[in-house]
Amino acid sequence: MRIKFWGTRGSIPTPEPNMIKYGGDTACVEVRVGKDVIILDAGTGLRKMGASLLTDTEWDGKAHLLLSHTHWDHIQGFPVFAPIFQPGSELKIYGAFRADFRLDECLEGQMSNLYFPVKFRELPSKISFTEMIEETLQIGGARVSARALNHPQGSFGYRIDDGKNVVVYATDTEPLGDQPNTNLLELASGADILILDAQFTPEEYARSKKGWGHSTWKDCVAVATEAQAKTLILFHHDPYHDDDMIDSLVLEARNFFPNTMGAAREQVYLLEAAQAVADAVPGVQATIQVPRDQPIRVSYVERANSIVFHLPEDLSLFNSQKYVQALCSTVKAGHRKIVLNMTRLTHLDSAGVGSLASIYSFSKRQGVPLCMTNINKSIFNVLEVTRFTQLIPTFKTEEEAVA
Repeated sequence: MRIKFWGTRGSIPTPEPNMIKYGGDTACVEVRVGKDVIILDAGTGLRKMGASLLTDTEWDGKAHLLLSHTHWDHIQGFPVFAPIFQPGSELKIYGAFRADFRLDECLEGQMSNLYFPVKFRELPSKISFTEMIEETLQIGGARVSARALNHPQGSFGYRIDDGKNVVVYATDTEPLGDQPNTNLLELASGADILILDAQFTPEEYARSKKGWGHSTWKDCVAVATEAQAKTLILFHHDPYHDDDMIDSLVLEARNFFPNTMGAAREQVYLLEAAQAVADAVPGVQATIQVPRDQPIRVSYVERANSIVFHLPEDLSLFNSQKYVQALCSTVKAGHRKIVLNMTRLTHLDSAGVGSLASIYSFSKRQGVPLCMTNINKSIFNVLEVTRFTQLIPTFKTEEEAVA
């Protein structure tokens, strides 16, 4: 089973540079069970996932979309999901049965010509709908169970079980006060991966967010502990929570449930039979075979009270959380500047941008200026598009950078 986070944000997209690590696209998670593609929600992250599917030579053109509910942040990516414009592709959409509207009418409505140039009925792909009650269905190689959650206008949580591992997706839900949340605990029981709504801090919730239909990291920890889940992933990040804040919330949660992660942009987890997942980082596949104790070598020199890091040629190393941690731990008191020399680095992908965001956040916390040098044209274009050139000074040579 393979899980990839294409959208992690709640409420509305947040394309800000200080939210690069955890991502700004709204809810969309891909679950692969063998060759079966299961999509959890159709937030704005669905756009990039669709583009990825069209370049996947192993994809057979079929997918299953499970909608938790139809609030905007969970459906806005649907009209720009590239496969629905491809003749021969097939999409099966599942969601809650409701007496007041039909699922197809909802998605068709947001593609009326008032809002979008292509009408739903003009799409050349094959699209079908299944309206569910609280039930269990066989979808490809997985048994999928749906249970109602506590959210305004309702929401579904899903449990995906391939017979070897269990992934639970329970976003947009609020605690029931003193009452036990039987549905949520039933879904979460023994989950290998438990993805939960952690939009608010406990303080935000207590102050003004009761009744909004969302949870806090403390609520997530309580559910994960009672359900005896193996890995907890905090999800549906608030649009006002930047990378630094989410980092701090994850650290707080780990004090009570050590195997807690924050859902991050394009993060990938691989699950194998009856095994817990290893640490995963954005853009890097993580399996239980990934060694956790291998030393990370960081190349650097100290010049003029500055520390100059020569970034590795191996992009997967730069993308890893352990490399970023090793780099940051090398910076000592007295260093007046951090310089990233990119001579060896040939290109930069979205996970690399996430690593750069983490280093930038570290430099801001430490009060040590960060700059970059020896950047090739390809990487510079990526840095311009992501607006990092507005945040981090760039220099042509190392000598200019340390001056």
